[in-house]
Amino acid sequence: MSNSKYKVTGFARFFLFMVIFVPSVLAGVSYFKYGTVNLESIKKVLSDQPLEQSNEVKIHELEKDIKKLEAKIDDKRAQLDQLRSE
Repeated sequence: MSNSKYKVTGFARFFLFMVIFVPSVLAGVSYFKYGTVNLESIKKVLSDQPLEQSNEVKIHELEKDIKKLEAKIDDKRAQLDQLRSE
């Protein structure tokens, strides 16, 4: 018999198992479903619906890209008009 002052209860063993097991399962599901393991994909796994904040960020980035591309198109059209006038 052990002479230790404190013993690990069944609940403590269960709790330690869950602390290790649940994050590893979430990471595995995230990797299987999305191909990467990061906080964003784990949030998607937990919520099962698209995250509004991440969608807003993506929309904002896409709008910035659209503005840059429109500016490039305007520059190319100006160059094309200049070449046609020569």
